[in-house]
Formats: sequence, structure tokens, C-alpha cells
Amino acid sequence: MQKIDFTDGMKLRLVHANKESHSWGFRAGNSVTVTTKAFASDQPDNTVAVLNQHGMLAYVEPRHLLARYRTRSWMRVCGEDRDLDPGFAEHLRDAARPAQIAYQKLMGRHAGVPIGIECRSVSRDAWAFVLPDASSPCHFRVQYFDLDGFSGHAAHDTMLAAVEEMMGLGYRRIDSGALDRVASTARWALGVKRSAIMQRHQSGLIDWATCVAELSTLTERP
Repeated sequence: MQKIDFTDGMKLRLVHANKESHSWGFRAGNSVTVTTKAFASDQPDNTVAVLNQHGMLAYVEPRHLLARYRTRSWMRVCGEDRDLDPGFAEHLRDAARPAQIAYQKLMGRHAGVPIGIECRSVSRDAWAFVLPDASSPCHFRVQYFDLDGFSGHAAHDTMLAAVEEMMGLGYRRIDSGALDRVASTARWALGVKRSAIMQRHQSGLIDWATCVAELSTLTERP
């Protein structure tokens, strides 16, 4: 273990495998504890910086996020660490790490209750957020949407399970205010009209030929 003391203006910089980088500044008198075993299951709770096996900075956690929030996948791969081939164990940790980092960040910023906080997909223009399930008391749902409107939802028994699914499916970039921003566009309004026509057909109010005819009249003009 190694303790690092900071001087004014000193920063820690984290570079992810996907080349994204982040940095945090600390005032003089702050310190962090560093261990050379990255993401070990016995990692002390006050560890806020971790070096990987090559001696390079692999993970940084700001002090205000020290509350440890771990996904079930992360706890599982760390718990099985000692029973697996080291190379395979590292592969499993690499696979679980992106969701774990995003989960820790989201939960830490919102005191473990990120209700209604939109998160953007890392691969496409799509978002998701967690909220209580109005149709099932004491349950939660992940609500998905994209540029064309709401695209689906998934129900879960607990909020933690809902957040973890959202992270696991790649909705990992916090994007507060995304729903209001996307819902103000002409494309969203068109998507709402399209959904309304489809709902009328699904409810038996119009036949398929009428549905197709009405859909064909839609344009992106208000």
C-alpha cells in the first residue's frame, strides 16, 4: 500500500480503456491510498485511487463518492477472484468494470436513490431512467426512450435491480434533463403522433388499412 499526499493544484487523471479521460483536483493536505492490486475484493473502503498490475492509474474515486455501491456482477466476479485462473479473472473484471464504474458514479451522486435521473446509451441516441412502477406498488421500472419517443420499459422488484439493468445494457452516461430536451423536438412530436395511431389500431378502433393510411400522411412538419 502506498499513501499519496497532494499539493495545491495536483490532480489525478483516469484514462479508461475506451480512451475517455477524467481528472480530479485536490487541495493540499488531501491524500489517497493506492494499492497495486486493481479492484481487489479486499480493497479497503477508503481507497480512492488504484494502480493496475503495470503500475498505471486504473481507477479514481473522488472523496465525495466514497460510499461503496457495487453491482451484483462486480461483487460476484470479485468474490470468485481467488478461485479462478488469474487471466480469466482479469477478463471477467474487465467485462464488469464499465457498468460498475457507472453504477458507482450514478449512485454516489444521488445518495443511492437516482430516481428519474436520465442516463444516455454509450452506443446510440437512446436514454433510460428508473422510477417507481405506478402499476405495481413497491416495484420499480426502467423507462426507455429515444429520439422518436418512449420505446419500452422493464419492471423490477427493487430499485437497485432496475438501476443495475440500466447500467448493464449500456445506459451509463448521466444526462440529466435529456427527456425535456428530446421531448421538445419535432421528431419526438412526430413519434408521439405515430404511437397514437398505432395505439388506436391495437385497441381495435381502426383497421390496419386505415392505420397505414394515417401513418403515411405524417411528416416532420409541426
